Amino acid sequence: MWHDVRLALRSARRAPGVALACALTLAVGAGAATAVLALLNGVVLKPLPVERPRELVLFSDDPTNGVFTGTPHGTLILFSTPSFEYLRAQQHTLGDVAAFQTGGERLAARIDGSAELADVRRVSGNYFAVLGVRAQAGRLFAATDDRAGAPPVVVISDAYWDRRFQRDATMIGRSVILRTTPCTIVGVAARGFYGESMRVAPDFWMPIAITSGSQTAGYDEHHTWWLGLIGRLKPSVTMTQAGVDVNARLQEFLIDEAGSAVSPERRDEIAHTNIALARGDLGRSAIRARAITPLTLLFVLVVLLLVTASINVASLLIARATARDRVTLIHLMLGANRSRLVWIALVETLAIVLPGLLAGISVALASPRALLPLLTAAPLPIDFSSDGARRVAGTRDARGRRERAAPRRRGCDRWHGGRGGDREGRDVAALRRQPGGLDGAGWRRRRDDDCCAGGESRPGDAGEPGRSNRGVACRVSETPYLVLGKRMWPKSAASAI
Repeated sequence: MWHDVRLALRSARRAPGVALACALTLAVGAGAATAVLALLNGVVLKPLPVERPRELVLFSDDPTNGVFTGTPHGTLILFSTPSFEYLRAQQHTLGDVAAFQTGGERLAARIDGSAELADVRRVSGNYFAVLGVRAQAGRLFAATDDRAGAPPVVVISDAYWDRRFQRDATMIGRSVILRTTPCTIVGVAARGFYGESMRVAPDFWMPIAITSGSQTAGYDEHHTWWLGLIGRLKPSVTMTQAGVDVNARLQEFLIDEAGSAVSPERRDEIAHTNIALARGDLGRSAIRARAITPLTLLFVLVVLLLVTASINVASLLIARATARDRVTLIHLMLGANRSRLVWIALVETLAIVLPGLLAGISVALASPRALLPLLTAAPLPIDFSSDGARRVAGTRDARGRRERAAPRRRGCDRWHGGRGGDREGRDVAALRRQPGGLDGAGWRRRRDDDCCAGGESRPGDAGEPGRSNRGVACRVSETPYLVLGKRMWPKSAASAI
């Protein structure tokens, strides 16, 4: 056998051009096909690293109806804290419903005297239980942790545990100050768990009920829609049945919220509110909907490339074998049988093809993470493996919501309050086209000559509206607007912790 291998390698060295052409062709074809398949699997096909992911459902809405979408993440809908509590208590088709903050926050974290910025996400007390996630150290949240007045506790991610504590189990029970709130670390989430969204895991998970001074004012109000919901179907309940039940409960809540003086127009709007439950096994992803088509087309193209490469390699090998008829004839004259000739041809083929396949594997391992920035600039925890192992890839980045306000200038700069008060979301795309636009932090600020163009305004005191001769309401307001997805919400209704 080894004698045949040495002869095959010697034969390949006699025709280096053929061997190199075959190796490069297979490296490009097989490597590209495997890389795109791994990317397609990681972005589109692989479920969340949780227990029984097919039972999970996300609360989403029909794009033509629904209420307060306010987020760029597909068809996810936002809910207020009271609406979440009502739906959780009144629905009958889901085992349980959990809430999560749709955007992360960057808070100052102080541990043992050292301070750093940490990524924090607020979730309901049953969040980990609904997803079926277990702690690898300590414990996760309980229902009692998400109640007003409960001692503040947090759960840290596996990545933060490794980076900040070097996987030291004695850190359970230690205190961390998040902004101004002292919290106790009670546990570490499972390795590879990054949440319900395709994103890098936050450093801390915090119960929704934890408050941190006046900055959280408005989180529990009816008009503050800031939560995403995820539930788990009961046995033998279909998603359609659960959707009918959830729609009925939501309409009941909206009617109760509107009160007895609800207008016929509002009642008709509530009656046409339609929220459809979506599959939750794949989690939330800002790029899945727009990436599935180009990735599928790309995969078809690389498969065609692989087929073409295989045909080219086969043609080269056939031409090479034809040119070696004299060598084959000598083997026959020396008494070699057909099986011996087949074995020699197989060894020589492997000597040429195997280097190309190894190079293709190297290309396949390196390409997915190189292709990922072409789909999105945001870091994503995509698992490119095919064996089910959970690996979190990427680096931390800023979260969806920003808490930094632009400095208020003196003179003619005013905060523009807008019509509709705290209950109206302003269209961001339209505001970006107007003079003044949005500043880098996402806050809306307009000058007097923008909001009161066409004449002099009559400004009042802080918080009082002025009136221009065009009838456009302007006011000096200490409550600026914050961009959430594609809508704008007042600071009072969308403040950070």
